Amino acid sequence: MIFKQNNPYFVIENFINTKRGLFIALIIGKLILLPFLLYFAAKFDPRDFNILILPDLIKYEDTKSLLNLFDTNNFSPSLGFLILASLIKLLSNTELIKYIFYGFISITIMTFSQTLLLHKIIQLKKDSSIFLKSSAIFFSIINFYILIYSIKPSSDVFGCLSIVILFLGLIKYQNKDDYYKGSILWILSLLVLSLFRNNLFIVFPFLIFTNAFKCFIQEIKENNKKTNLIFFIILSFLIILNLYQFLGYLVLYKYDQENGGLLTNLFNNANENLIQRLFYFFLIFIKKILFLISARESIAINNYDYFIAQNTTLFNYPSLINIGTALYLFLTNFLGLLSINTKFNISFRNTFLFILIPLIPLLSYWTHHRYFLAYSLFTNACLPFLFEKNRSLKK
Repeated sequence: MIFKQNNPYFVIENFINTKRGLFIALIIGKLILLPFLLYFAAKFDPRDFNILILPDLIKYEDTKSLLNLFDTNNFSPSLGFLILASLIKLLSNTELIKYIFYGFISITIMTFSQTLLLHKIIQLKKDSSIFLKSSAIFFSIINFYILIYSIKPSSDVFGCLSIVILFLGLIKYQNKDDYYKGSILWILSLLVLSLFRNNLFIVFPFLIFTNAFKCFIQEIKENNKKTNLIFFIILSFLIILNLYQFLGYLVLYKYDQENGGLLTNLFNNANENLIQRLFYFFLIFIKKILFLISARESIAINNYDYFIAQNTTLFNYPSLINIGTALYLFLTNFLGLLSINTKFNISFRNTFLFILIPLIPLLSYWTHHRYFLAYSLFTNACLPFLFEKNRSLKK
């Protein structure tokens, strides 16, 4: 036993089996790679703060957008991130200070999200080799897209945390015979995070197919009346805010559908017969999935042209950066998806498929890898286990 405890592999495995150890490992890895990322980004993109630029930030910093929240005829940005952006702008006297604030928030939330997910994966794969577990951490660190959004000002990092929390909760609720405490906090967390990244509210109707609602009711019965009163006030307030925010997003969704949505493309080809239109529809749908797992937003803006940039002064070597990054993202995400569907148990796989529901509306009009960011946390963490020797997968 003493020999085993002195074994460096035993020490490493004990370290990464804890959430604290995983968080530290991820943070150290990110901090080591960030200077290299910023250096190479400057070589490809000559803009100041190139990798941190978020065009939508101006929109979020405009507090007048708050007036549109309860106007269901107009789109209003995510309320939570709008308030956060306005607060950071108020506290920052320079652009550098502003980006430092965002960088700290992003790296903390993204790393915490990855920590929660990796901890669950390592628990499920406790019999796997230390090499595969370490590789899962390694791939989670080196993915350049995840690394960029670990310091970028964006509401997407909140979306990553919300998807991970949704996933972990649904894993717990797979067994309909068990009762799990914490359902109230789980639902409130999802509703709060949905105010930062509106990709969860549409999932709630599907929760009736799990044990979540039953546990939620059971926990209410166990609480005293005062606690339940406070809870229902907070819950009602969050639901109202989410509902109005959701209705505002429907305005944006309708606009996008009318300007190049998938169904619009199908019905606009009136000169072709039904078979041709259906084939065209299917082809576009497949392309959208490919763009979702591999096309960066700059490629999407350029009508998915991987060979030239929209503005030749915007990027140096656009063909190299576009094709190279697209191939990397495609391979890691494709192999990760393959691993999830072949090397993980049914509960893990089905729950992952369940949380893909928020992507369905996106596939109908505009797709690029930023919308897949939360799911790339899963694909990169699960990728190494694709090379694990086959073993029976317990339910």
